[in-house]
Amino acid sequence: MNVLEVEWLSKQRWLAKIAAVFAEHAVTIASDPQQVLALQRTWAEMEIDVPLVVVDSPYREFTRPALEYIRSLKPGPDHTVTVIIPEFVVEHWWENILHNQNALRLKAALLSVRWVVVISIPFHVGEADDDDEFPGNTLD
Repeated sequence: MNVLEVEWLSKQRWLAKIAAVFAEHAVTIASDPQQVLALQRTWAEMEIDVPLVVVDSPYREFTRPALEYIRSLKPGPDHTVTVIIPEFVVEHWWENILHNQNALRLKAALLSVRWVVVISIPFHVGEADDDDEFPGNTLD
């Protein structure tokens, strides 16, 4: 079972492509109902064919509700759960202090869960919104 953790969604379609290929369902940890509605609208507009699960976290906690949800999946003995976490790649080293803290905490907490595999997907902050334009092959 593959779970895509959706903490943040931009106008880009990269997340939709990841979800369509890898995820059986996507999960967002939500503390703001307005942001949830906006995410659900965007999810529908992007026609992502992956169910979006909303885990409520009224106190803005992230790691505990995410970990509880993942542990609730309880796969069979021959199965694993793959958690795909988008992570910001920032221009300056010091910006890491501001970003990815939830992702790092969740990855650390999931280390103790034997049946979980974590995959980090880099998201380059400040790049163009058009994700259909990939740089040419630099090996040519």
